[in-house]
Amino acid sequence: MMTSKFTYRYFEKIIEILEQKEYMISNYHNYVLYPKACIMRHDVDYDVSKALEFAEFESKYRINSTYFLLLSSDFYNIFSPKILKKIDEIISLGHEIGLHFDETKYDFQRDKERFRCFVEEELAIMSKAIGKEIKSVSMHRPSRFSLENDFVFSEAINSYSKLFFKDFKYVSDSRMNWREDIISVIESGEHDKIHLLIHPFWYSNCEENTRDKILSYLKDGSKFRYEIMSKNFRDIDEFVKKEDII
Repeated sequence: MMTSKFTYRYFEKIIEILEQKEYMISNYHNYVLYPKACIMRHDVDYDVSKALEFAEFESKYRINSTYFLLLSSDFYNIFSPKILKKIDEIISLGHEIGLHFDETKYDFQRDKERFRCFVEEELAIMSKAIGKEIKSVSMHRPSRFSLENDFVFSEAINSYSKLFFKDFKYVSDSRMNWREDIISVIESGEHDKIHLLIHPFWYSNCEENTRDKILSYLKDGSKFRYEIMSKNFRDIDEFVKKEDII
């Protein structure tokens, strides 16, 4: 059994074993076409650039996944032309964009209809922003309330519905930690339907620990801010040079 190294090679191994066990990688709309299906899902919590990198890697294997993006995030802005361009590139590779809904933004007071309305509003806003109808939604750090109520939305599939969260075999690598060994789950042959959540943020060519990945991202953030500010603040290097923050 391979250890979970969070490298692209390890992801390749997952794909290879899925193929060996005759799973078809699918989405929330077409899984019913296959006797053995694996829904491949990616939550984009921090970095759209990393999501695009992962999407490009998947395209080499003709994999079409669903990438869930936050409408409002402190880490990226989907209304930014640069981010929109990356989203368009992900779509052009054959992937689907879904809404990653952050329920902590709202005071719905455990009112089911208010909760549903907030989700529907964000779906409409994101659809308009990217120019494509959003047909799936996942909850960002879902509460017991959103999980237990098995919400149904008018235009989008709820990835945390009972069907996908309970009836499928759900396996996640959240916080760079597999709750179960995904290789063993696939090889067991016990489940005809697998729902696989993989976060692109954790994957790279070389094996790194969680601390290294987070530190690298934080340091890159300083460079990113410098580049943006340099385009909006004339002669910034008179005050701060790029090497000052590296």
